[in-house]
Amino acid sequence: MFIPPRKYLDQLKENQASDETTGQVFLKNNHLIVPNEIAEAVFGEVDFVYLSFKPDVQRLFVVSFHDEVFRKLHEPTMQMLKKRGELPERSIALHEVLIDNDLAQTDRILAHEVRNQRKMLVIQF
Repeated sequence: MFIPPRKYLDQLKENQASDETTGQVFLKNNHLIVPNEIAEAVFGEVDFVYLSFKPDVQRLFVVSFHDEVFRKLHEPTMQMLKKRGELPERSIALHEVLIDNDLAQTDRILAHEVRNQRKMLVIQF
């Protein structure tokens, strides 16, 4: 088993602490609701995203539709990244992902991880 040097462990702790302060990602009415600060950091000003659900790890990977490498490696589906009216949030319809993978459709807060180097949002189901 590989154990990274201490300086990398400290960086990992800092990254996790910054993710906790950003806001909550949650599922509401079969839509993934992403706070604006996360959406802007990961997706920028795009209107479409790629989604890829990996059932073996129960994670949903979300990236901007500009990420051609992700598209070629993961065969994702494209979804619209919608603005939610006056609220500083973005939403993504997850009906297909939830039904196809037999995931619970109850409204709830979802554990998430922001991978800044890859500009990727990872959602744990």
